Amino acid sequence: MLTRSNYTNWAMVMEVNLQAASLWEAIEDETVPRREDKQALAALLRSTPSEMHYMLVGKGSAKAAWEAIRLQYQGNDRVRDSRVRRLRTEFETVTFKANERIDEFAMRISNIASALRSLGDSVDEEKVARKFLSVVLTHFVQIAFSIETLLDPATLTVEEVVGHLRAVEE
Repeated sequence: MLTRSNYTNWAMVMEVNLQAASLWEAIEDETVPRREDKQALAALLRSTPSEMHYMLVGKGSAKAAWEAIRLQYQGNDRVRDSRVRRLRTEFETVTFKANERIDEFAMRISNIASALRSLGDSVDEEKVARKFLSVVLTHFVQIAFSIETLLDPATLTVEEVVGHLRAVEE
């Protein structure tokens, strides 16, 4: 369910759900058959607060309703660009917090990267994995160096980095 604070996660889950139901095309293209458009709009209505339903139905198509939700939660291009800049800065300056576990940090850095991707920024898995390895706590520095040296960082995922570091953490 869409709430005031979960738009990024909601949009990601809705996109996957609509793709799984073969309805995502209705969000990208207004020329889909009416039945598919109404099915996609119905899916949007099921996952949004009832206070939004009149506004969404009034948009006339699933694509227009999706865009209205996006605009309401992400803002226009200037607002989105501002959020991207803020998130990029957050990504570039992210560090471990005191007593933060490996998997907690992984979730935090992955969420920042996902938020950037949802706003159209290109943060690939390699960049996230390299950033993760570059900011590990002091007692993991040698392990991080070994991971970067012995494994191909270009194909390394955050989950693999977490697996290697968690083994040492435990």
